[in-house]
Amino acid sequence: MTVTPGPLLREGRLYQHLYDKSPCPTLLLWEHRFVDCNPACASLFGLTDKKDILLSHPWELSPPTQPCGGCSEDLAKAQFDQLSTLPCATFEWMHQTLAGVARPVEVKLFKLLDDEPRLLVAELTDIRQRYEFLRQLQISGHVYQHTSDGVMITDANNRIIDVNPTFTRITGYSRQDAVGQPAGFMKSGLHSRTFYQCMWNAILKQGHWQGEIWDKSKEGKLLPKLVNIKAIRQQHTCVDNFVAVFSDATSKYKHRKELEFLAYHDPLTHLANRTMLLRKLTQLTQDRQTKAVAEPFSLAFIDLDNFKLINDTKGHIVGDQVIKAAVEKMLKHVQKTDFIGRLSGDEFLIIFDQSPQPNYVATTLDKILNEFNQPIQLAAEDYYASLSIGVSRYPKDGLEPNSLIAAADMAMYQAKTAGGNRWLYYENAHGEQFRQQKDIEIQLPGAIKEQRLRPYFQPMADLRSGRLYGCEILARWQQDDGSFIPPAVFIPIAERKGLMPALSASLFKQACEWIGQSQVDDNFQLSFNVSAKELHSADFGQHILTSLAANGIAPHRLTLEITESCLIEHFEQSMFALETLRQQGITLAIDDFGTGFSSFNYLKKLAPDCIKIDKSFIDDLDSGNRVNRLIVKSLIDLAHDIGLRVVAEGVEQAEQLNMLHTLECDIVQGFYLSRPLNASDFRQLMQHPEPPGKPRPNKPMLQ
Repeated sequence: MTVTPGPLLREGRLYQHLYDKSPCPTLLLWEHRFVDCNPACASLFGLTDKKDILLSHPWELSPPTQPCGGCSEDLAKAQFDQLSTLPCATFEWMHQTLAGVARPVEVKLFKLLDDEPRLLVAELTDIRQRYEFLRQLQISGHVYQHTSDGVMITDANNRIIDVNPTFTRITGYSRQDAVGQPAGFMKSGLHSRTFYQCMWNAILKQGHWQGEIWDKSKEGKLLPKLVNIKAIRQQHTCVDNFVAVFSDATSKYKHRKELEFLAYHDPLTHLANRTMLLRKLTQLTQDRQTKAVAEPFSLAFIDLDNFKLINDTKGHIVGDQVIKAAVEKMLKHVQKTDFIGRLSGDEFLIIFDQSPQPNYVATTLDKILNEFNQPIQLAAEDYYASLSIGVSRYPKDGLEPNSLIAAADMAMYQAKTAGGNRWLYYENAHGEQFRQQKDIEIQLPGAIKEQRLRPYFQPMADLRSGRLYGCEILARWQQDDGSFIPPAVFIPIAERKGLMPALSASLFKQACEWIGQSQVDDNFQLSFNVSAKELHSADFGQHILTSLAANGIAPHRLTLEITESCLIEHFEQSMFALETLRQQGITLAIDDFGTGFSSFNYLKKLAPDCIKIDKSFIDDLDSGNRVNRLIVKSLIDLAHDIGLRVVAEGVEQAEQLNMLHTLECDIVQGFYLSRPLNASDFRQLMQHPEPPGKPRPNKPMLQ
């Protein structure tokens, strides 16, 4: 049964028209139930027929609870109760459509007739936009309070009116400390007035500014900040507020400084790197070129002697530790007026700018050299690493960085060539020698490829039989004008440039081809010196065997001479390569025997077939040097006792030859017998050899 208010609703067509056409959603309630609604209300609730809500209670068209958390039914009844004492009640309410969609509204509830409290009118105002605005405000407030960025709001006069908690966390200033202060109260003093003028020009003209500002925290520490400042205007008129949003850039600044440090410093030693050294030198030379009188300064180029041997034998970790220890030694004598840096692996530069006294450079370098007379101690082991130092002077030796470095490098090379552990000033003669070295470096690869480095043969004689025993294959480089480049010059270059495997391969191949074509005696022995680089190359053994087989030379006719330094570098790898060749019949000899600290140890480990007594012992082999004679005799006797042949190299006098004959040495070689010969001269010698047993005065043997 439909309940209606009877004649109270029949007020005339005019009121009905106003009710139907009103844009204000309106509901009529009788005894707390909806009995009618106008079209605007039906539209708000998404109704196609207002009958769908008739006789419903308000809480039946609402979610169970309101946004405040209270029960919808209880809250609705409380609002109805207020009308017993109040003419109307206004409140916010959350309705929902039949489909369950929320509809926030503001409700004005009042009695239509004073004498009929059961008939009520509810006028609704859609406040969805207001809700959304408030929601956005809540979100903004949450962001403001919890953002990781600091926020500072000022008035038009740039006085602080509010800050967020992150502002306090970053700066150390509380809200009470900051509010009322001028925005610049944290200035560090690092920025100029011009900086702030440019910043404010951008804010006032463009409405915003972004950049880095250095302020001070409450503790007085410098505080780098990334800041974004925006001017707030109402309808493009005068500025009402300024809002500054900033982040703490301390970690970013530290990271940037770390990157800058890595860009200009060596990561191992923390010294200036090549880039920084060149920048410093460029600055010094350019500054001096602008002055009427150029003030001189000196540049020292420092290289560690024997560092490569330490690095190769002990590994890069130990090598790095040696470099760091060497730097510590140098820094003991480098003053604040000096500038030191690491140019490359074991190369360093020291710039002596405005030396405090005339002999300061010489005195300092002498102190540094003397410092290296003491070993570098690492893990209870001593490492000796002397220095070779070259010094160039501005403007005498160059006007720009590259020429000064090149001049100092040339002088350093001369110091190293002279034996190291010294320093030298650059002289023009150094430059010429250095250029010759560079020319050789450039020409050497082509000379090896074109076989312009050819084998020479140094005869070896058997002291017992008096016959030609064999020869040692040596490298000689003859230029187009007939002059020779000494092996002492091109061999170190070949080793430094990694060309020894190619040089030896070419030399050995040429020698084997000549021996194969010469039809020498089947017992004729070949001796060939092997470097560490060759021994460790993957195809070394195969190359040796291939060259022998291609020319019909039996492997037992070849003796490979191994130096102790060759064995020191990667001993196990060397042993494996040599053992493979020994299984094919090739014999081994230890060259320069007696000069190393561990020669007897290598005798046991390598078990060679022969030892070669170093020339330094043969030089002093005369009747007057009893101690040296006993040393040579002991070496020969020891070798014979364990079944080894003995070769004496560097025999240059008849007295040496006679003494070796007396001491029962097996084989000899040296200039007294013959200098190294080219293929043609050696062939002639083989056809008409002279026995070495009875040397004739003033005439070399075997010639």
